[in-house]
Amino acid sequence: MRHPLGRAILQSTKNMEQAYLLFQQVMSRVEKELGFPADFMINLLREDDWSFLIKIHAVIEAAITKTLCSHLDPKLISIFEQLELNDSRTGKTAFAKSLLLLTCEQRQFITELSKVRNKVVHDIKRVSFKFSDFVKELDKNQRKNFIDAIISFTTSPEGKTAWRKYATEDPKVAIWANTFSLLIRTTTDAKSARIEKEIRLEKAKLWDDTFGKLNNANK
Repeated sequence: MRHPLGRAILQSTKNMEQAYLLFQQVMSRVEKELGFPADFMINLLREDDWSFLIKIHAVIEAAITKTLCSHLDPKLISIFEQLELNDSRTGKTAFAKSLLLLTCEQRQFITELSKVRNKVVHDIKRVSFKFSDFVKELDKNQRKNFIDAIISFTTSPEGKTAWRKYATEDPKVAIWANTFSLLIRTTTDAKSARIEKEIRLEKAKLWDDTFGKLNNANK
């Protein structure tokens, strides 16, 4: 008979394998929905911090653009692509806020990330940018706001405690995790919006066909 600890370890390993397989499936679905090549998201973690920051910000912007178009009209994509991501009045996040497509925590995450990206992208001397150095340069309040924003994807007290410590030392992984969480939400919302539109169109078509038949029958 196998030792109870051995059984527990084996079960834990199986659970981890199942969780990883599920994670891979979700990642593949998100990448396909957004038109990214296979393993694009996981490969971002291999980028240097400067490249990672530029690309992860572009990923978020593309995802929100796609979501807005799915909820409103795909024909608007050329307009939404021209909008700033984080303008509080006319940006993409402003539209997403009005349509209840992003939570307050997600918008704060995008705001904090955009602040860092804007500092880095406009100064070529920042190509050697490191998240660890950036966090060290922040004062106490700035550091708290930044860390709280990038770990907002986790809600449990235990999760926040663990991620806060980890994110202070290596913000990159926390930013990746929060972005992936956001992508899951936005792509799911976009797909739901398309399904709802298809249902409305089918209902309208059914009504038109039924009304047309009734109208012809009364002639």
